[in-house]
Amino acid sequence: MSDIVKISQVLTSRVHLNVSRNSILSLPTEIGSLSHLVRLDANHNKLSSLPPSFSLLASLQVLYLGGNEFTEFPEAILALRKLAKLYLGANKLQSLPETISSLESLEILYLGGNQLTSIPDDAGKLSRLSLLYLGDNKLSILPAALCNLRQLETLNLHNNNITAFPPEVSGVSLIQAILICLLSVQNTLFFLR
Repeated sequence: MSDIVKISQVLTSRVHLNVSRNSILSLPTEIGSLSHLVRLDANHNKLSSLPPSFSLLASLQVLYLGGNEFTEFPEAILALRKLAKLYLGANKLQSLPETISSLESLEILYLGGNQLTSIPDDAGKLSRLSLLYLGDNKLSILPAALCNLRQLETLNLHNNNITAFPPEVSGVSLIQAILICLLSVQNTLFFLR
């Protein structure tokens, strides 16, 4: 039996895979065959896209893709219905897909250190989200959709350029705007700088 076949057989039964801090340019198409994979750490590589087969990782619950070269949100991620934790910080993302709420199990969404200028209203439908990290982006308006996140416990908006608020909170001070959201989302910690 060849070494490659042996490695492939071992990998298909793995639950955790860590390939972080390498110089990986792309993940192989065969990654979709890792049906038992629950956690994948591919932080700090040189990834800029994911193969379509990535959407077959039906058991995946934790995904680390921070510190890569993504300029667009990888569409294959949207098919991962069990995904609870997604880390896409320190990339070059400029926007999120309008259908982000398809990630119905998402509890943690880390998007710090990107180039996001807005958050789609659809994000307000992420009903299980407890932590949303949006620090170090280019947001200039507090997204109205965030007030709909009833499970949200931590929202980090530090180091953005928030100068305006959605119509729901227009004409009020920053503290008042945060309080309006707090009334909607109880026990939430906001971090602004």
